[in-house]
Amino acid sequence: ILFLLFTVINSGNVKKITNDDLTSKYNDYYYLQSYRIPIKKDNLQANSMARNLHYLSYLIDEDFGTYWESYFDKHDDFLNNVVIAFDETVVIDRMVYQAPSTLDMVGYGYPTELKVYYKLRNADGTLSKEDSDFLLVDVIFSERTGEKVVFLFDVEIICDEIKIEWADFEQNNSNDIRASANEIILLSPENEFVNKLLFDVFYINR
Repeated sequence: ILFLLFTVINSGNVKKITNDDLTSKYNDYYYLQSYRIPIKKDNLQANSMARNLHYLSYLIDEDFGTYWESYFDKHDDFLNNVVIAFDETVVIDRMVYQAPSTLDMVGYGYPTELKVYYKLRNADGTLSKEDSDFLLVDVIFSERTGEKVVFLFDVEIICDEIKIEWADFEQNNSNDIRASANEIILLSPENEFVNKLLFDVFYINR
C-alpha cells in the first residue's frame, strides 16, 4: 500500500502532512501491518445494506481500489454506521480512512462529523445486543482535505466492539447523502505494540 498524502485529524484540528513528516510512517506497509487490529468479515456489520455491489467487506479487504457504499440515505431518523466486534478486548487510538477516489466519486461519503462509540463485554463474556448500550467516546468534526485521512481519537479506546457513525458527510454531485469508504484500518497505540512484544519475548525466553 502506498500513500502519497495524508491528513491527520484530531477532534477538528486538521494538519496536512507529507512523506517528509514524521507521520510518513503511515506510508509504510509494514508499520500499518504491525499496528493493524484484525477485523474478521463475519464481525463486521452495518445498519444499511450495500449499494450496487459495493459490499461492506470492501472496507477491510486491504484494497484501496474497492469501496463500500451504503444503500440508505441519511435522514432525520437515520445515520449510517458500521459496527465491528472483536474476538478479544482491543485498544484503539487511530483510524486510517480513505474516501472513494474514482473519478465520479472523489471524496464522496467523507465523514465531516464522525462519532465513535464503544462497548465492553458483560461479566459472563457476552456482548450486549442493545444498540443503546454503546457509549459515545469521541466526536470529530472536519472538512475533507484529501481522500486519505488518519483520525486520531482523543483517548485510547478499550473495547470489545466499536461503532463508527457517519453523523454527517460530504455529498456527491447528485446530492445523495450516503456513507462510503474505500478502506478503514483501526490501529493500536504504539506503546501497546511495544509492551506486547516485550511480554512475548520475556515469556518465550523463560
